[in-house]
Amino acid sequence: AVSSLRVEERQGEDPESGLAYSARTAASSFAIRILDDVQASPKVFTPNGDQINDYTVFGFTLGRISDATLRFEIYDLGGSLVRTLIAPGIDAGSYTPTGGSGASLPGRWDGLDDSGELLPPGLYLFRVVVDLEPDNEAESGVVGLVY
Repeated sequence: AVSSLRVEERQGEDPESGLAYSARTAASSFAIRILDDVQASPKVFTPNGDQINDYTVFGFTLGRISDATLRFEIYDLGGSLVRTLIAPGIDAGSYTPTGGSGASLPGRWDGLDDSGELLPPGLYLFRVVVDLEPDNEAESGVVGLVY
């Protein structure tokens, strides 16, 4: 892995203060991905109404932008788009469930299709898309729905 910070050893004296120094840190690049750490949590969920694992949350980390619109697309294995979730006004940060249910996070899917019907058990593909001009940023994964 390439570090985004580089430390250069230097010996010398600060010309303004006259104080000695022995190291200087300089940033050589500051590359932060716009969309990272995309994952379903939990990876398998059971939307059967028992209040246990009834939904999954598509977690992610958003960097460098604010007030973004995200789109969460769910596809069946045949490639048909079965559900689209829209989350406007998302600012940079981590949106991954940690220690809690993640119920208040964007990207929460309850196993329903766009017409409100419960989908059959199986594997589903998902994409998290950040709407940007001119190109969108997207990452994908797999989630299991069982009951």
